[in-house]
Amino acid sequence: MMFRKLVSKDKIRYNDDKYDLDLALISQRIIAMGFPSTGFESSYRNPAKEVTKFLDENFEGHYKVYNLTETPYHESIFNGPVEDYPFPDHHAPPFNTLIKILNSIHEWLLEDPSNVIAVHCLAGMGRTGTVISCALMYEGIQKDAQTALSHFSYIRTGTGSGVKMPSQIRYVYYIERHLSYCKQNNIEPNTPPIQRNRKILKISITDPLNGQSYRPVLIIFDLSFDVIYNSSWFGEIKYQAGQDLEYNMSLTVCGDFTIKLFEAKSKSGLKEVLRSTHNSSFIEGNLLAYSSNELDGPHKGNKKYSPEIHFECVLEPLESLDNDQIPLCYSEIKRTRSILTQQRRHMQATPPAMPLSPNIDMIESINV
Repeated sequence: MMFRKLVSKDKIRYNDDKYDLDLALISQRIIAMGFPSTGFESSYRNPAKEVTKFLDENFEGHYKVYNLTETPYHESIFNGPVEDYPFPDHHAPPFNTLIKILNSIHEWLLEDPSNVIAVHCLAGMGRTGTVISCALMYEGIQKDAQTALSHFSYIRTGTGSGVKMPSQIRYVYYIERHLSYCKQNNIEPNTPPIQRNRKILKISITDPLNGQSYRPVLIIFDLSFDVIYNSSWFGEIKYQAGQDLEYNMSLTVCGDFTIKLFEAKSKSGLKEVLRSTHNSSFIEGNLLAYSSNELDGPHKGNKKYSPEIHFECVLEPLESLDNDQIPLCYSEIKRTRSILTQQRRHMQATPPAMPLSPNIDMIESINV
């Protein structure tokens, strides 16, 4: 039990005289939880048998589990349906996958007022918080991305520390814009946005290793995480020290794409330094520009990497298009710059929406 609490870190656990689980009721019908484990892993994560018992006792015949990890398990461990939507840890989900998840959740909740959902990744925080924050807006429980993210953070941790990866936060804001556009234009929200190609011309990154000698490799992935650009294709990977990086290209992207910078190691291969994920349909303007804390990756809090990293991605200017052909555009720079800072300020100014250790009885007051 002690190990489970250590693994839970700052997450609030569901604790009563029968259960002690890494699980939180985010609303009356939406549950966030850690991975349901078997074998040795159950000694430090949620034991699948206890999670099943909890769900059966409280929501028998009316729960559906959503697994966001890349680790499948047989749905027979639960006495209810399980849906798998795998995507990598610490990453944002592909946008169309996110729409599918939200539509599935919506249909399940609409089917019966007693139905509930239980969403999990590994820790039940980043990927889970991304999906649940979007679901809170999709179901009309929260009005915008800011309040949805804050709501999840407070209920899940009590400290306001919830979804942390900037790209995951970015995709919650994508859903806010998507829902707003659909509402304004009388379009069903399960309709994916019109895909729009964008062409990347240049990516620049200020010296990320503070003058240290290293061998940088820039790789760009498409929505299936297939490589569509690798800087090593265009020449030998050379050691550099104290230099800013600049990669010129003419690369067309469509839909989701992820930019990653790696450090090439002689023995261990590639070591990720930073990354950023976007969807081409939501990019307005010709420049994506981010500081260090607006980028994902292990560079954060690591003294090896510069705290002053600056990332820029220059795109080909958009041709003049009719507004109807640009359904979901907004300024990436304005909407994503300082999202984390704004979230912290909002959390400091806004008291928790409910007691910090909610149980089933307490949660009854929240709609849906």
